[in-house]
Amino acid sequence: MIDNFDDPSFKFMTKQREKYQELRDVDTTGLFSSIINTFAAAFAIGFHLQGTRSVKDGTGKAINHANLVNLKTEVREVIAILVCDRHPEISNSSELWHKVEEYAEYGIQILHSRMKENGWEIVIDDILGYNDEMKS
Repeated sequence: MIDNFDDPSFKFMTKQREKYQELRDVDTTGLFSSIINTFAAAFAIGFHLQGTRSVKDGTGKAINHANLVNLKTEVREVIAILVCDRHPEISNSSELWHKVEEYAEYGIQILHSRMKENGWEIVIDDILGYNDEMKS
């Protein structure tokens, strides 16, 4: 595991900023009240579903949209442990946070599309069951 995973200057990027904004606009729960909260939820979904999507795939323009320092220290620590456990080949903080960014980029796509299909309601089983449907 990486000894020092903190990088105060790291900024997460996305090509799907409009999806983050739309979730914030329709949120009635407070879960998506900030970009960093939405990012954390997107990461959790992407990580759970084991899906990644690079912001460097050559299509569209990625923008900075969330700062690593805005994630609570405890959340950063848990994320680092989870990702490094799944990806022992990661050798530095930049690789770690780019991998987190890839999970979130996949997760926001799933979160947004599933909530939109459900009238902007959060249906956890529907969101987390996404991979099962894809395998059928």
